Amino acid sequence: MSESITKPNASPPIICGRPYVLFDPEQTAEIKRVEAKNDAIQRVVSALNASLAAVSKYCAEYVDDDGLIGTVQEATDKLRHLAGVVFDADLDAYCSDEDLRHVNWKGEVGMVC
Repeated sequence: MSESITKPNASPPIICGRPYVLFDPEQTAEIKRVEAKNDAIQRVVSALNASLAAVSKYCAEYVDDDGLIGTVQEATDKLRHLAGVVFDADLDAYCSDEDLRHVNWKGEVGMVC
């Protein structure tokens, strides 16, 4: 004998303070806004996780050095400023928006001769 599993009658989700109505322009716009924000959150988290993994791997292979420390310091300063955690007057005054989105290695890079 197989048991049937039924779901309780769920009410429609509440969007913009009222039950969801198919093709309602205001609700559709709100759904798209929430989905876009969730996508942006996922991109931020994925990129930060990739950064943490890369730094961890570098430290495991080469031990931390001044180049890594300077690079991570610059990146965290810029992240904190962009996220609104702290206001950095120097970054705000002297860095363009493009400069705030890039970090360069602060140490020496090996050359093969």
